[in-house]
Amino acid sequence: MNSYDKEIRRKGVRIRTLYPPKLKEKKALRKNSYKNIEGYVFDGFLKILNVTDSIYSKDLIKDNKIYYYQKTPFTGVSITNNENNKKTLEEIFLKGFLFKSILVELGLNTERSKQTYYYKSGNIRSESVFVDEGGGAREYSAINFSENGYRINSSSERVKEGDTYADEYIEYYDNGNIKSEGILNYESSEYVEYYKNGQIKKRQQYQNELQLLIKMEKNYTCCY
Repeated sequence: MNSYDKEIRRKGVRIRTLYPPKLKEKKALRKNSYKNIEGYVFDGFLKILNVTDSIYSKDLIKDNKIYYYQKTPFTGVSITNNENNKKTLEEIFLKGFLFKSILVELGLNTERSKQTYYYKSGNIRSESVFVDEGGGAREYSAINFSENGYRINSSSERVKEGDTYADEYIEYYDNGNIKSEGILNYESSEYVEYYKNGQIKKRQQYQNELQLLIKMEKNYTCCY
C-alpha cells in the first residue's frame, strides 16, 4: 500500500550504491568503506533504465561532452583492451555522459586498478587507486574533487604482510593548500591543522592511535 491507499503489486529488486558509503557513526575503529553496498527495495516507484550491452570504445562518437552510439546518447559500457600491456579500460555512460571509468593493469606479480568518477561537465569527481603487490602488501589511495576541480580531501592506506602500517587523511582549502591532515603509523600518530596561507595552526601528537582515529573520523568528510 502507498500513501494514497492504492495497492501496487510489484516485486523487490536488487540495488547497488553508486559510491562507497562514508560511515557517519563516530565510533572508534570504524573506517570508510571502499566497497559499494547492495540490497533489495520495492520497485513500485522505480523507473527502468535500458542499458546497452558492452561495446568497443572506438564505436562511440563524442560531441560537446556527450557520447553517442549510432546517433543516440549512449547508456551502457564501453571496453578498450590492450593485450600487450595487459590493460583493460571500462567506461560507464549514462544518457551520453561519462559517469565512471575503470582501468586495470596486470603486471608479472602485481595488479593495479584505477576507478574514476566524473561530473557531467567531464571534470573528475573522485579518483581511487588500488595496488596489490602480492604477499599481503597493497596500497589504496583516493582523492575527491569539487566540480570546479579543487581538491576536497584525500586518503591513503598502506598494508604490509596483511597488516595496516600507515594511514593518512588530508582535507584541503579551495586554494589547494592543506587544511588538516592526520597521519597514523606504527612509529608515530599526528594530527595537524593549517591556516589557509599554509602556516601551521595546531599540531597534536598521540601516543594512543585510537585517539587519532576518533579525531580523524570527526574532521574528515568525504564527497562520495
